[in-house]
Amino acid sequence: MSVKWALGACLLVPAAVAAGQDGAEPAPAAVVRSELTLNLRPVAVSFEPDLDAADAAHRELLAPDGAASNTRVRVGAVEVLPRLRIGTLDGSQPGGSESSNPAPAALEMWLARTAGGWSLDLRGEPAADEDSADQGAADADAEPSGRDTIVIGQVALAREDAVRQRTFSAALVPSGEAAGQLRLRWGAHRWTADFHVAAEEDEEGEDGGSEGDEPEGEEEPEEEEPEEDEGPRVANERESLRFDSDTSAGSRILRLAERHESAVELPGGARLAVLYWQEQSAELADYAAIESLADGEVLRLTRAAVIRLRNETPLRFGGTAVPTGNLAPGFAGSWGLWLKRSGEGWRLVFNHEADSWGTQHDPAFDAAEIDLTWSRNGPAGRPLGAALVPAAADSGRLVVHWGVHEWAAGYTIPE
Repeated sequence: MSVKWALGACLLVPAAVAAGQDGAEPAPAAVVRSELTLNLRPVAVSFEPDLDAADAAHRELLAPDGAASNTRVRVGAVEVLPRLRIGTLDGSQPGGSESSNPAPAALEMWLARTAGGWSLDLRGEPAADEDSADQGAADADAEPSGRDTIVIGQVALAREDAVRQRTFSAALVPSGEAAGQLRLRWGAHRWTADFHVAAEEDEEGEDGGSEGDEPEGEEEPEEEEPEEDEGPRVANERESLRFDSDTSAGSRILRLAERHESAVELPGGARLAVLYWQEQSAELADYAAIESLADGEVLRLTRAAVIRLRNETPLRFGGTAVPTGNLAPGFAGSWGLWLKRSGEGWRLVFNHEADSWGTQHDPAFDAAEIDLTWSRNGPAGRPLGAALVPAAADSGRLVVHWGVHEWAAGYTIPE
């Protein structure tokens, strides 16, 4: 096994949860978890979905007058990994890039508003070998709750007005092949911060930019090969792709060697995930074809498989149900997602063939269509991406973007 595959296996197999003293596994925490996996490297944030902006303890912090506040609120946690760069955190703190003490696997996120603006304090337990002077500073910096934590990193947040959202939410959204954005919502506020997952060759900081955010431009696009005519296809009840029923770690690594993934884990452990092919830049002919797509045509991907949705719990998009078990009873739902031009707007098609190549849309396997909101205000250089953006434990948005284009639809989880 190569070093890359071994590393991927270590990153993608979840760590075992410590058992209680009686040997029983603890119940899953009542948190929502947003995870983004880029190039086999997962980053995640989690939050409690009942943090209420109307709570008296949060009113000073969230007041709309813009005044600095002495309060700080713990809003969740971020799971970090080597080479994650966000704010002052470089993935190897405390001590800088040469430190022998890597950053903890999970850091608490504390939302703060000071005279300098909005920020997140990333707090963790001090290293076990800190000297007494450093430990004394950590004790002085500890929160009133008594937890012995220190600020390991700080993230400056860009803030803008938003439609009021009573409960707090956090999500990770891709913006490039190795870059993304942390998005927070609470009250009438929306905050964002960019992050970057460095490759091994730029670990030492030689390339400080966000890999994947801008097309390189000097590379000549590869010449596209003509498609082969595979002949007519016939829909039948037995024809379904079985790869998604294999949930082993090996199968997951193989999928993520070619795809990026955005996922949401709900309280209780049910998981939603959307997977999309890597390296679909806005320089490709497929992207240019968006502008000339005719009414009723789906967007074809000549160098990628179709975007895939996997849902371990039923979903609703408006009045449209997206169930589980569409390929086999008792299994998670598995759907191919096709963008379809509809007059002056767009619709999203849910298709039973979740592993089709991006040129092989078969309407005979279409299960449902929903309306999408569409905008053209995004960064021109964004590669194809997709994300599940939770708003609460029972709702969120599915977002697909490519270059300036962004398509979205809200989902809910039926009781």
